[in-house]
Amino acid sequence: RGGFGPSILMIDNITNSILPLITNRAFIAVHQDPYGIAGRQVATNADSEVWYRPLVDGARAVCVINKSGSSRTNTLALSALGITPQPNVYWTVHSVWDKSVIGYVTNDFPVTVSPYYANLLTVTPNRPAATVFALPTTNAPPVGVISTLKTDGTHLYWKPD
Repeated sequence: RGGFGPSILMIDNITNSILPLITNRAFIAVHQDPYGIAGRQVATNADSEVWYRPLVDGARAVCVINKSGSSRTNTLALSALGITPQPNVYWTVHSVWDKSVIGYVTNDFPVTVSPYYANLLTVTPNRPAATVFALPTTNAPPVGVISTLKTDGTHLYWKPD
């Protein structure tokens, strides 16, 4: 196991464009993860690259890079991230830059990246209790709307964020 020491930033002029990066706690947590395993490239082509690294809590940090001048959607497979899909286990995909949940996945999932941009994500395992699966779901999440799974103790329901 390797480790990372603290990073030292020597910046003569902190601009509004760099400030969100150096103050983003999720980015710093990925960068300074104590597991210390280097990222590895799992996909590449003329327009994009996908890199990932395992994190100490079982999550994965994933960076999807768009090298083209137009938006690009990559489909990421959990298996490419060193994850074996299992019954009753879903993964939360979280955008480090936007500080938001992109979705909940059990296998492949799409990631759209703006031109000449990189999305940094964390993919975190969740293991719901078996009793949660026994509750009936009262509604389905709207397509394209980020929602949170809630319960009233009797039913599960999706609530748009």
